This record gives sequence, C-alpha cells and structure tokens, in this order.
Amino acid sequence: MGPSDPETVGRYRLYAELGSGAMGRVLLAGAPDGQLAALKQVRAHFVEDEGFRARFRREVSAARAVSGPHTAAVLDADADAELPWLASEFVSGVSLREAVHVTGELPEEPALRLAAGLAAALTAVHRAGLVHRGLKPADVLLTDDGLRVTDFGVARAAESDGGSALTHTGWLAGAVGFMSPEQTEGQRLTPRSDVFSLGAVLFAACTGRGPFAGPSTPQTLYNVVHTEPDLGMLPERLRDLVRPCLAKDPVRRPTPAQLLEQLDPAASSARPWPPPVHTLIARRREDVATLLQEAAAAPGDERTGALTTGTRSRQPSAPDSGSAATTPAALPAGRPVPPSRTARPRWRLLLRAGLPAALAALLGAVVLWTLRPAPPGTDARPRPPASSPGRPEPSPGEHESAPRAPVKQPVNLFGHTGFITDVAYSPDGRTLATSSSDGTARLWSVSGHRQLGRPLSHGSGAVNGMAFSPDGRTLATGGSDGTVRLWSVSGRRQLAGPLSAGSDPVAGVAFSPDGTTLAAGGDRGATQLWNVSTRRQLGRPLQRQYYGKVNSVAFSPDGRTLATGESDGTARLWDVAGRRQLGRPLGPFIHVSGVAFSPDGRTLAVGAWDRTTRLWDVASQRQVAELRDSDIVSGVAFSPDGRTVATANTYQVRLWDASGHRQRGRIDSGAVTNPNCVAFSPDGRSLATGSGDNDGAVQLWDVSGFD
Repeated sequence: MGPSDPETVGRYRLYAELGSGAMGRVLLAGAPDGQLAALKQVRAHFVEDEGFRARFRREVSAARAVSGPHTAAVLDADADAELPWLASEFVSGVSLREAVHVTGELPEEPALRLAAGLAAALTAVHRAGLVHRGLKPADVLLTDDGLRVTDFGVARAAESDGGSALTHTGWLAGAVGFMSPEQTEGQRLTPRSDVFSLGAVLFAACTGRGPFAGPSTPQTLYNVVHTEPDLGMLPERLRDLVRPCLAKDPVRRPTPAQLLEQLDPAASSARPWPPPVHTLIARRREDVATLLQEAAAAPGDERTGALTTGTRSRQPSAPDSGSAATTPAALPAGRPVPPSRTARPRWRLLLRAGLPAALAALLGAVVLWTLRPAPPGTDARPRPPASSPGRPEPSPGEHESAPRAPVKQPVNLFGHTGFITDVAYSPDGRTLATSSSDGTARLWSVSGHRQLGRPLSHGSGAVNGMAFSPDGRTLATGGSDGTVRLWSVSGRRQLAGPLSAGSDPVAGVAFSPDGTTLAAGGDRGATQLWNVSTRRQLGRPLQRQYYGKVNSVAFSPDGRTLATGESDGTARLWDVAGRRQLGRPLGPFIHVSGVAFSPDGRTLAVGAWDRTTRLWDVASQRQVAELRDSDIVSGVAFSPDGRTVATANTYQVRLWDASGHRQRGRIDSGAVTNPNCVAFSPDGRSLATGSGDNDGAVQLWDVSGFD
C-alpha cells in the first residue's frame, strides 16, 4: 500500500494491493471478525457517470443471488461510498489452469468430477438470472474438498431490463478460445453460451490445451466459429459429454441440469483430485501461512497485525486470475523463505513469482465488472477483443521507430452506454453520427461538441452500422433486430416504417453516391438493396452463402460497384446494375472487418482480423500493398484527398501513406480509447474514433498538422 492510501474502506482494513488496472484496484482486506476478502474498488472517474452507481447496485444484487457449494460468495459492498467497492471471499486452492500446467492433465474420474462441479456451479449461476460469459480454466479453483467457480463480476444478467445485460464486457482477458460462437460474433447470449465454455474447459483439463487453439488469436476466434474440434484425445465418457456442449447451435447444447443427469453420482472422496494437485494446494497454503507470519512480525506496520487472526478455513492468496476469490501465485517448489524477509518484500516475491500471464489476467479481468451495461439485444456486429493475454503487444522497436501524428488533445463526446459500432460525418462536416451497442444512434454538433436532441432509438437490439445520405438530410441505421431505419437529420425522427431485412441482424449500411440506392449487409452472407424513394427492395439479395456474415459494405464513387467484407475472410466486388459478382473473391483474410474505396475509386482498402489492411487495385483485382498492423484491424477509412489510410486496432490508430504504403503516424493507446471504428471529416482535418470499450467514448482528433 502507498503512503497516501487509506487504512480502511468501510469496515475492512487494507493490507496490500493485489492488482490494478484502468478500471480499479483489487486489495487484500480484513473484516473486523478476521475474515479476509478481495476488495475491488473502482476508480474515481467512473463515479462521474450519473448512472454508474445504479448499475453497480444491480451488479452487486445479481452477484449476491448466486449461492451454492461450488461458487464464491460476495461478502459486502457499498455503492454509495466515495469510491464504490465490492468485497468477495477468498478461496484456498489453485486454479485449474495452474494445476494442469504444473501437474498435468486430469485423468478420467477427476475430469468427470470436474464436469459435475462445473455443471452444479452454472446451475446456481443461471438460477440467479446470470450468464457467466467468461468461464475459463483460470476461473475454476480446485480446493481440497472440490471446486469453486469465480468471476461473477463479469457476468451479465440474462433476464433484466427486458432481456438486456447488466454488463457488457466484450472480450475477456484469457477467455479467447473458451467463448461460444455467438459470443465471438457479438450476439446476444443465453445460459447455453456457458455450456459451450464448460465443454471447452473440460477439453482443456483433459488435454492441456483449448479445443480451438490456433497459432494466433484471430485464428483461434475463427476456429471457434467455423471449425469442429478433434475430440479423439478424450476418454469415451468425456467425449460423449463434451461433444454436445460444443455444438455451434446453442439450441443443440444441453443445459447444466441435463449434464448432471448424464453423470453418475461421484463417489465421496476426501481427496477429489490427483495427489500432485493436493500437494500443490498444500504448498500454496504453506506459502500463505509464511506470508501471514512475516506480515504480523514486520515492525512499524500496524496494518499487518490483524493478518494472523480469524482466517477461518480459508487463507489469503495472491491472484491467479480476475476472480472474486483468488488463489496464490506459483512459487518454486521447496524454496525456503528466509525468516528475515519483511512483509512488503515478501508480497513482492509472492506476486513476482507467480505466472506473469496470471497477473496480467488479473489486471484486465477483475475490474471488467465495473463496465457499463450493454443494451437490449447485444447481437451487434463482431468486434475485436479489447484485451487478451494471448495477443502480443506491439514490439518496442515498432513503437520507437514509427512516427507519431502531430495531433492535439482530443475532444471527448460521452453519452452512449455501450461500445461504439460506427462513426460518420455528415457531408458538410457539421454533424457527427455515432451508433452503439446500446441500441441508439446519436447526432452531435462538431463545432459545439454537444449532442443534438434525443438519441435515435432503433428499438430492440444494437445499432451496428449507419450512413448519411449524400445530401446529408437522411441517416440510415442498421440494427441487430433485422431492420434498416431512415431518419430525418434535421427533425431527428424516423421516416415512415423500418425496412425489413428479415430476422437476421444488419451489420453495415451504405448509400449510393447519387442517394437513390441503399445497401445493407448482414447474416447469411446476404446484401440487400433498396430504392430509397419507393422504399422497395431491388430484386433478390446478393447472397453468396447461408452461413456467412457481411460485416461491411461500400459503394464505389461512381456507384457502379459495391464492395462487401465478410466473416469468412473474403472481400467481394459486385456489379450493382447487373447484380453479379465481379471476378474472384479478394483474400483470403481472417474475418474482414471493414472495406473502403479510395476517393478516385481505383483502390479498395480491406481491414481484417489477421492484423493487416490490404490495398487492392479495383480494375485488375490485384493486391498492391499490405499494411501490417500491430493487432486486429477493426476499422479502416480513406482521407478525402486519398493520400492517407487510417486504420483502427485495439491499441492505436495508424495513419498510412496510401501511395507509398508506409506508416506516416499514429495515435497511441495511451490517448485513444480502444478504437473500434474510424472516419475522416469531409475536409480531412479531423478524425473521429469510437471506443470498443463500454465507456461509450467518441473522440475527435485534430490531424490538420499531419503531413
């Protein structure tokens, strides 16, 4: 603890900081009765949001409702404190991830016992109206008498506010590869999503790796959605249990209760896990006991005195993941601890000796429970992970050598309560439109930096894409409810009824340059065209495949060609008049997230999850350049003069020379908030970015000094 830190929070005395991140801190704390807790305290700037405390209370209420022998309990919370906090119990044990890593894969009988415990835990979670959303091996704590499932702080309420989620965490650190296909694609989740994660966790417990593990995060995500795992490595009983859990269609998966019915009652055992696992648990307990003794004996630190009192049956531990109940970090086996060490160096030793990835997971995951709630129907277009230990950071050399754009401090626009799915300037540059997973589109005065009127509510579900008409009078929005809606920009009202795209979510919309035609892409690989004036659909959809998804659409400047970017890793060019595909698909990529034509129509930029933006000559359909990014590309845009290509990834916005194919500048993640989409103003002097986090931030950047 720092010298300026308080000694107490509520009725809890603070002893040490276990981890911290952008959202808050996790502190080791003790109650007056001696019980130890992990106290999660949010950062001050979240309290400035007038709706935060109400959302926090709902999160706590939902988490308190979870009870059972296989779940960790919430002990206390205070939403009205200056900095709201939540305290959860500790659990003495090791994570399934560490147990498999250190002692090896679980044999069949312990694996079946694990399956029963997970099914029972999820039954309790779902009974409380929650969906865990992030179940992974680090969230499963193996104890001497069984297991505990943790991290309900990142769960979302399945049945609150008409089906909306209390918390949209997006992509959880360490959960990639254990997420369900519907979560990977940003769709609304049900308890069946947790069953998919349960199956993936069982596979990992028996094999030492995830069922969809690939050489990179994008490939793993692709595997989750499109490939079937090889279950041949599993024992027969586990194979029959895991196979239905990993069904791509949620309806085909069993419920946790049905899984329990398939499992024979486990024989009672004082030692449910293999002997090496129990040895590891005992070693952690010894480490913690040594820590507490040294903390109590440390001179000049009154906080440590209570550490040895009233620990009940559970002991404190260093973090293994972002769970409500944490486990000790790994220490080298048998290493003696000198009795002369003081408490604070011992804490640093304990934390430093743990797996770095585990601490990284803590910093990112434990505080995601403070994020804003997602809107009704969060089946928004896929968005890249906000944080993941499996994704490499940009190399130091890359940061040091790349130039920075001479941008000024951004203008921040706040109002949305979900992540931003799209940003667009009006043709005259006076108005900015933004859309969000919170189910609304909003209009902003660019010069006044204020919202214009009330939000444009799309109905149930997220607004996944939008576009201004060429005259700037109309805004089109596409939603996950399967409709496209047209809005009067000046009147900020909907024009007649919605255009129905069927039951499938709409992921992207675009007006033709003359404003007569509207294109909308969505699920089932379909792109539909409408006559704007008559509001009638023009023929049959441009449909390629039943199981694909069109994430982005763009008209060429002359309006003759339509480009589509698709989840199967291809981009395609279409003859609008002839309604036929031009040439072969462009690719392959991994999950195309955005397409954009250059102002002269000669070049198409394609951004994808394989960390590249590729430039294609439209006439010859040949690739002319590959712009290598540091992470998954989530948005791409050309400047109005065509000289610059802007790309958005999880860490930064990069600006590229469109002709020289070299990086010309960047806006780093220290300033830009997890950019998920990007757009240039019509004069090219401003750049708008939308946040992929649930802070709902939109940022306007002055790039007029950029050369």
